[in-house]
Amino acid sequence: MERIREYKVNLKALILIVILTATVSFGTAGYVFSQSSSQTITIESPSFTETASYVIENRSSTIYAKNGTTGEIECIGTDAKTVIQQAINSLSYGKIVIRQGEYLINQPLVLKSRITLYLEAGAVLKASSDMERLIDGRDVNNVAICGDGIIDGNGLVTKVVDLSQSNGIVTHNRVERVTIKNAKAVTDSCLLDITLNSGFQLEEPMLDGGGTTQYGIIQNDSYGQNTLYLGDYNNGFTVANIVIGGGAITIIGGALEGTSTNILITSENGNPRVKVFGTWMESEKDNILIQDNPTYKPLVLDVEPVHMYTAGAGGYANIRSTTTSGHHLVNLYISGGYWENAGGTYHLDVNCEQAVIAKSYFTLGIAGINTDKIVEGIIMEGDLDIKGLGSVDINALDGLDLYLTVDTDKGVYLKDRGNNEIMVYFTKNGIVLNGHYIIDPANANATSTGNLVKVIKVFIDGKEYYIPVYDSFTP
Repeated sequence: MERIREYKVNLKALILIVILTATVSFGTAGYVFSQSSSQTITIESPSFTETASYVIENRSSTIYAKNGTTGEIECIGTDAKTVIQQAINSLSYGKIVIRQGEYLINQPLVLKSRITLYLEAGAVLKASSDMERLIDGRDVNNVAICGDGIIDGNGLVTKVVDLSQSNGIVTHNRVERVTIKNAKAVTDSCLLDITLNSGFQLEEPMLDGGGTTQYGIIQNDSYGQNTLYLGDYNNGFTVANIVIGGGAITIIGGALEGTSTNILITSENGNPRVKVFGTWMESEKDNILIQDNPTYKPLVLDVEPVHMYTAGAGGYANIRSTTTSGHHLVNLYISGGYWENAGGTYHLDVNCEQAVIAKSYFTLGIAGINTDKIVEGIIMEGDLDIKGLGSVDINALDGLDLYLTVDTDKGVYLKDRGNNEIMVYFTKNGIVLNGHYIIDPANANATSTGNLVKVIKVFIDGKEYYIPVYDSFTP
């Protein structure tokens, strides 16, 4: 009787295995999901599909890597790093989806080129031990890190996401929407390093330094231009939201806030070219600080913000430079925006070789621009102020969309973009406003003069010259 009973049990098990194999093979049921080798096999419905190469799930602290094509569980374990890394290593390209849940990572996750890491809402990759990097994407390209989940350095990681390159290449790497937070309180800690990338694109993430992280984003240099579409939260950094040591970068929209400097330009590894458009900045210190570097100097700073606020106390400004070696900013362009320095003297306290400042709302007025540090410049704030020439009434220019350009006949000039009419131009013979010379050296000779009313200082080839102004003269 015992043998017969055993035979019946085994026969039932054999029949069940045959049925399960047949349903999977012929597609009458969908993909297979197994809790473990010792637990019940669950067959999912025929409508079950995956758009990912792998799906990572955390069920009761057991981590599963499911093949998105076959539905088979290819790796199971309690170590999230091992399971996720196996999924990454098995792909030459593809998408890995991290499902809701907390995944404790005890060693860096090493990315490969052409991999997308997608974190669903509620998914958290969290460092559980001290390490240099949580996400190691060095020297990879065409990588995307995106979704609505969280990458948390947990105060244990120097660089939470490192996409830096050892050699400049066009990478087309991308970080989109995810929250990145909490690097370690050490020198040069950051949430995201994009050094020597080209074509990198940031799309509205939340960057939270947690009060321990030195920098939000580091670009020590770039191979080409990188573009940052900022999100509405970039805060909690001890040194700067963004540090730029070289290369080209465009910063668009969003907000940079906190007690630290918003944008720090160090020029440590090259000649930075920086454009900021439509961004809201608030800081207890400088909104933008240009530090001195004995080798390199920033070539262009082009700022068209929405709002610039600094508490200002202690000599801080909306834009300030500490350059003393002669490697000053070459070109400064300012256009639009609301500028406020609550406790300081200047909006613009910048050593620069050339500046064009147009139609911005400065709460300190034109006195908030330290013109002593500008070698050559044009300031359009109610009046047209030309460095060395004082102010000229430009009521006739109100409401015009002007741009600065160059012509072989007329030299440097301002044109109205609407009708292409030349409004102001500068030549070797003088400065012409609305068809009339403001300064005309051709008429400088006089047999007699009236009263001396003013002396104008001008800069020609970097040297100072002084022009007397009389109320009348006889040719």
